[in-house]
Amino acid sequence: MNPGETLEHTLSFPSGRLIVRAYDESGAELIGDNVFVYVYATDEHSRPIASARSGELITLTEGVYDVRAADTRRETETRWLNDIRLRTGLMTERAVTF
Repeated sequence: MNPGETLEHTLSFPSGRLIVRAYDESGAELIGDNVFVYVYATDEHSRPIASARSGELITLTEGVYDVRAADTRRETETRWLNDIRLRTGLMTERAVTF
């Protein structure tokens, strides 16, 4: 490259979006701090790569993930959603019931 020349690169970050909604037995949505969602690389459950409250949008690179939803009202209550595939430019929505 010579002085004064401009170099342009296009970068692409293929990402998808995920929303996990939590509900109680009566069908009422659990919002706020009632349920937290932890996202893990598939079969790598030692450390989450993202976390959010139930109902919040999470943006991740395209791929397959496992999700653990934890009910903060009852510390031992968790639900796993395995093999959730996110695709570039699309939103994926899943639900859990406690």
